[in-house]
Amino acid sequence: MHEHHAYVDLPGHALFFGAALIGTHAFKQNITGGAFEALAAGTNDSLAVPNYEDGSNGWLLDAWGANSANVYDVDLRSPSMHDNTRGIRLSGNIKPAAGDPQILMPRKLRQKLYKSDVLTAEVNATATNNQAFDFLSYFENLDGAQQRLMSWAEIEARAVDTVGIFVGPTAGAAGDWGATRALSADDDRLKADTSYAILGATSQLRCCALSITGPETSGRRITMPLLPDENETAGFFLDLSERWNLPLIPVINANNKNNILLQVADPNGATAPHVSLVMIELG
Repeated sequence: MHEHHAYVDLPGHALFFGAALIGTHAFKQNITGGAFEALAAGTNDSLAVPNYEDGSNGWLLDAWGANSANVYDVDLRSPSMHDNTRGIRLSGNIKPAAGDPQILMPRKLRQKLYKSDVLTAEVNATATNNQAFDFLSYFENLDGAQQRLMSWAEIEARAVDTVGIFVGPTAGAAGDWGATRALSADDDRLKADTSYAILGATSQLRCCALSITGPETSGRRITMPLLPDENETAGFFLDLSERWNLPLIPVINANNKNNILLQVADPNGATAPHVSLVMIELG
């Protein structure tokens, strides 16, 4: 088994170098319709699987999608997966309303990712629709990635108080990521020299993808959907960590609040979802 390198955040709480949680956004506006067509990776995203370390693993943990107006099919495939024709083909509806994102993968299913593989993401839907498709991957040991990720057990042992921090990013008009907005831009209440775990987020509006990037994410994008059911999103990373028994909850230090950047992307264009990050102060 490949040995992770670790540093100690507090006595007895090791955080691993090399572990990485990475979100990918794919989209197309004004699709042709009637047949499968390619989705493009969002700005600074890539459909290529990173060259993670030998002896370690990479997994697709979750996937979700949204269409601006109608039902749709998406697929994610590669030469290394089951087949390179349709691969993982998934169907999405528009309940409760058009444009609402929905989780598309079974809760207890993860798909192995093959290092340096190039994925293809596609959609088949109604002409002129806008489509988004997002997926979240985990890599046990990715050279250069030193994300600060913890398990719920570690966080619960250090939990002090829960806090909700409002951030107001706006999605890009053409389905891509919008402008970055700092964690401190709208609601600057975090305590200096204090660590906080990001459990998830709630939102006034549904939105296909929320991205968190900063020093503690090793500059990689960690994403989650803003779903119709707030109960699914408020503890999104907590639930993901519990489901897979892995350290999948992002932890940040308040001193980096100006460098923790949030973005959103949505097929409906310049959505302004009014996000509240659900966080726990750590002692």
